[in-house]
Amino acid sequence: MVSPTDGWAVGSQIYAGGGRGHPLVLHYNGRRWSIMRFPYCCGGATLTAIAVRGDQVWVAGTGSGPSGYQSLIEKWDGHRWRHEPSLNLGGTQITDIGVAHGGTVFAAATGSNQDETFCPLLQRSTN
Repeated sequence: MVSPTDGWAVGSQIYAGGGRGHPLVLHYNGRRWSIMRFPYCCGGATLTAIAVRGDQVWVAGTGSGPSGYQSLIEKWDGHRWRHEPSLNLGGTQITDIGVAHGGTVFAAATGSNQDETFCPLLQRSTN
C-alpha cells in the first residue's frame, strides 16, 4: 500500500479452460480494488514485482516470447502503460524492481549465459 487511498498489486491470472497466465495489475482507490487494463499481447506472462513513485508505477516480471522467457517491464504514467526496455539473456526472470530517490529505476533478475549458467543481473535506468 502506498497510502490508505492508493494501493497496487501484481500477479497473473489464468482464464477458465486453462492456458498461459495473463498479467494481472490491481489498483486500490481507498474503497475497492479494480483490475487495470494491461497492454501485454504476446504469449503468457507473470508479473512479480512493482514499484511506485508518485503517480508513476513500474511493474515487472517474465513473459514468454519467440525465443523463450524474457524480462518484462512496463510503466504507468498516470494515464497509460508504456513498455520499458529491459535486459534479456536466456531465461531472464525479474525478481524485484525499485525506484531510488531521483527516479533511477533498478530491476533485479536472474538470467543464463550461453552455457546455461545462471547469474544475477541488475539493470539500472533513468527516466
